[in-house]
Amino acid sequence: MKFSIIICTFNAAERLPKTLDSIFGQTFGDFEVVVVDGASSDGTQKVIEEYEKRFKGKLKWISEPDLGLYNAVNKGVKMATGEFLNVVGTGDWIEKDALEQANNCIVKYPEADAVYGKT
Repeated sequence: MKFSIIICTFNAAERLPKTLDSIFGQTFGDFEVVVVDGASSDGTQKVIEEYEKRFKGKLKWISEPDLGLYNAVNKGVKMATGEFLNVVGTGDWIEKDALEQANNCIVKYPEADAVYGKT
C-alpha cells in the first residue's frame, strides 16, 4: 500500500461525505482510507458504513471513545498500512490528482523523507 489517508472524526455526519468523496475520486488508486471515529452519536457511523461499501475493501474504521484529536490520530497511524501517511480533516478534501502528484514527486525524489503540498 502506497498511501494511507487518515480521517479522525466526531459527530461529523454532514461533513464527512465531502472528504470521502474527494478521496473516492482520486486518479491514483494505491491507497487505503482509515477513519477513526470518536463514538459519534449523530449517524457518522452510518455514513462510514455506506462509504465502506463504495471503497470495496480500501476503507477500514473504528468507532470508540478517544482522548482527543491526537489520540485519534495515533490510533489511525497504528491502523495504517501505507508507506506514506496523509491526515485529512473531516470536511476538508484533497484534489482529485493529489495522490498522483505526490506519487510523481516521490518517484522523482526517492531520497526525500517527506512530501507536502499547498493546502
